[in-house]
Amino acid sequence: MRQAKKIPAGVPAIKQRFLLLNRDRLRRAQAAMRDWQRDFLDLLPLLFHVNHPILPGFVSKNTPLGVSDYKPSKNALHAAKKIAKSFEFKRSAILRYDIHALYLMGSSGTVAYSSKSDFDIWLCYRPEIPPERVEELKRKAMLIEQWADGLGLEVHFFLINPRQFRQGRHDDLSSESSGTAQHYLLLEEFYRTSLLIAGRFPAWWLVPPDPPGSYQVYLQGLVDRRFVLDSEFVDFGDVSRIPAEEFFGAALWQLFKGIDSPYKSVLKLLLMEVYAAQYPKVDLLCQRFKRAIHEGETDLDQLDPYMMLYRVIEEHLQARGEEERLEFVRRCFYFKVNEKLGTPDTPRIITWRRELMRELTGSWGWNTVYMEMLDSRRDWKINRVLRERKVLVDELTHSYRRLSEFARQQAGLAAINEKDMTVLGRKLYAAFERKAGKVEIINRGISDDLWEPRMTLQQVRVRGLQEVWALYRGNVPAAELEQHEPLKRAQSVSELVAWCYFNGLADDRTAVALHVQKSEISLRELRNMMHSLQRLYPLREALRSRIEDLERAVELVSMVLFVNVGVDPLKSQARAGTHLTTNRTDALSYSGLCENLALTFDQVSLNSWREVLTARYTAIEGLLACVADYLRWSPPSSGKAPVAPMVLCFSSARGEAIARRIKELFSDIVACFYGGSDNEIKRYVLGVEQHYYVLRLVNDALDFTDVGPYPELLDYLAAGQQGFAPVVIDRYALKETLLPRIYKINRPGVIQLVFKAGRESAEVYVVDERGALFLQEVEFHERSALINHFSVFFQAVLKRQRYEMLLEEGATPAPEVEFYEAVLDAQGRRKLVKQAVAAMPAGGHYFNVQVIGELGADSKPNFTIYCDHVEFNSLEHGEQLFHQVAAHILRQRRSGQRYPIYITDIDVPRQMLGVEQGGYIQTVHFLNHKKRIEQWLNEALARVVPAPQAS
Repeated sequence: MRQAKKIPAGVPAIKQRFLLLNRDRLRRAQAAMRDWQRDFLDLLPLLFHVNHPILPGFVSKNTPLGVSDYKPSKNALHAAKKIAKSFEFKRSAILRYDIHALYLMGSSGTVAYSSKSDFDIWLCYRPEIPPERVEELKRKAMLIEQWADGLGLEVHFFLINPRQFRQGRHDDLSSESSGTAQHYLLLEEFYRTSLLIAGRFPAWWLVPPDPPGSYQVYLQGLVDRRFVLDSEFVDFGDVSRIPAEEFFGAALWQLFKGIDSPYKSVLKLLLMEVYAAQYPKVDLLCQRFKRAIHEGETDLDQLDPYMMLYRVIEEHLQARGEEERLEFVRRCFYFKVNEKLGTPDTPRIITWRRELMRELTGSWGWNTVYMEMLDSRRDWKINRVLRERKVLVDELTHSYRRLSEFARQQAGLAAINEKDMTVLGRKLYAAFERKAGKVEIINRGISDDLWEPRMTLQQVRVRGLQEVWALYRGNVPAAELEQHEPLKRAQSVSELVAWCYFNGLADDRTAVALHVQKSEISLRELRNMMHSLQRLYPLREALRSRIEDLERAVELVSMVLFVNVGVDPLKSQARAGTHLTTNRTDALSYSGLCENLALTFDQVSLNSWREVLTARYTAIEGLLACVADYLRWSPPSSGKAPVAPMVLCFSSARGEAIARRIKELFSDIVACFYGGSDNEIKRYVLGVEQHYYVLRLVNDALDFTDVGPYPELLDYLAAGQQGFAPVVIDRYALKETLLPRIYKINRPGVIQLVFKAGRESAEVYVVDERGALFLQEVEFHERSALINHFSVFFQAVLKRQRYEMLLEEGATPAPEVEFYEAVLDAQGRRKLVKQAVAAMPAGGHYFNVQVIGELGADSKPNFTIYCDHVEFNSLEHGEQLFHQVAAHILRQRRSGQRYPIYITDIDVPRQMLGVEQGGYIQTVHFLNHKKRIEQWLNEALARVVPAPQAS
């Protein structure tokens, strides 16, 4: 193996040693690259040295350009010609280089590098570049990243302002940048792994591992004595020690990366654990690396950053006697290097990396069979992955606990800023936090393919209505189930289907064996469920978290609701060979029997932090609880509704209609409670079977009440309100009544009377100024009489309300009064037609019946009733009051007819009206009292014996 030549110590010699080592590592890296990767690396400095419209990354001629002391090589110009044949490089004098240096950081040129490794590139620019031009430079780097992606290369640029970097200022956290999570540990890794591609070398090279005096003083002395020029180097600062407060943020960052790349992160976490154990006298790897070079070490294998990383971890674990952890670290290192030694050597595949790993694994005592098993990791199936994941999670959390405890003991506060800590914490929470119904993603960075061609689902037992399901790998006969340990148990089959899909075990191609007791689920239904998950949640995108999402509060990304999984609500008709023919098609109140066909609800949802959540709900209360949970993702006060759910039902012939009905319900509830200023007071009325539910918001969350059958609903709607409370009636509810039409025109501050006339009677509906309902059936002879009678009463009531408003609330506009008649249109449908109030005919007289009430000393009501100007009171007539009034009124009627008595005015205390202390007196209170007293008067009228006729 070729070794760099030893050169005597001294500043020029030290610089030369680093440059030779850099050259040899670059050659190692290029030897492992494919042709287009080498072309990219050759071309890279040229792309930033010039701004040419036909080269990748061009933004404008004003974009910062010029790499310090760079001259394109023949390989670079040849690579440029490959992508732009007309490109000609023209040498021109550049007065000031905007790009100080380009570095390749990470595994390049090490034993851990392979042709599949990505390129992490530090682009160091002149600190004085104006911010708007730095943005152009960022844009150029992003365009080059996109171009490289088209070549099959994963490239990440990190734009570094050396002055800001020395001050600890970093770009925001991203999927590749650790932000403020780590500074010194990042710099430590950079110093021992980076490769100079073009431009200035790091000043750190020239400062001895243990300089006399400080790092900055020593470096300044080199400049002052002209051993080195300012224009030759980039100074990122000293890294002789790691502040204790940085360990916690760095541990968070490595766990963040470890979620998707666990083996690499285990090694880095353990390195930090080594440093924490050595604190405060930490022998940093970068210092070991520098010390070896300053002492004349030239063996590339000894100076390999990843070999040095492994050796220091090995020393630490052996000293602590933690052999099991060491064995796991060796596996992690083997996977990171990815040199498959289980296959025989051939001349074509023998490389320095393979020889080095063969020697290393031999020292570990590994045999070919064991390495063959490790080499097949990408094809490991679920049982092996489950065991490996447990070890991985245990190791990650073990290191994290040690480091976070160390950070708390040593520093108390972490160096990471609050925003970055929040983002990292959310990612870790989403990945590792267990909670009911959450689908645990077990295959992160372990195996490439867990897919199983055959699976078995068993309904283990049924306790009450609670299902217990078990999942087995392969096709397991019913008689052998007890001999096998299930992969997973869950309370619903939907949770197991979701677990299989999101972990890549099954899709709609998987053959499933079913062993059930009570469930009626079919293989067709299972396939449809799996297919739906595939369509809604493409796996590659579904579980990929984004920093910008983690910066915000969690949101619902998508949701699917499976209705009636394994349940056919019409099974009895299907078995009997009959079916219901009906025009009542509402799935929540189907046919003349008013049956609810939506019985169970299995939810699978994905949120913006990439958590997959499942939940099961049963019966109508479960459905409403599901809607309430759905709204919590984005409460109505936010003004933004959650994303609409996909609703599916595969279990019965009416599945499509059932699903459509539930989807409409979600949509209608959202339309009711989002976007308006009166969301908190709205009431949504839903009919299910022969019961009615009222939905409303309480503290920005959906609450629901079962108010009972139709009569109880009317009582509920008749109750007084603290303010105007609009009623929204579900599109399928109460269609045989006038209520949906009435409440559609209802608005605050308006009293609306609607009547539907029959031959001898009329149904009268009044919705008052606060949305409370009054309902009464009255005798009917002519429209004008009915309208005028109520108009007179409303005017009297409004005068009394106006007086109370002035006392309690100040000047408030008096309610308006509107009259409507419900009539049939040409298609036979009911519509409301507004009616005018006719003026009293000249010389006409309306018989006034005014009721004055008060509470006596014994809290019994005393009434005074004025019939026009004739007074009747309880003190005089006692229990005969209503009889005396009825008899008087009958005597005033020339015809002697016993048509109903109607009250024209009421004035009674709020207690008698049923108004709570401090409550508002509404029109509905007067109407209810009017109805009650009219009933007493008309019952008395029926008992009045007519006076004998004069002979």
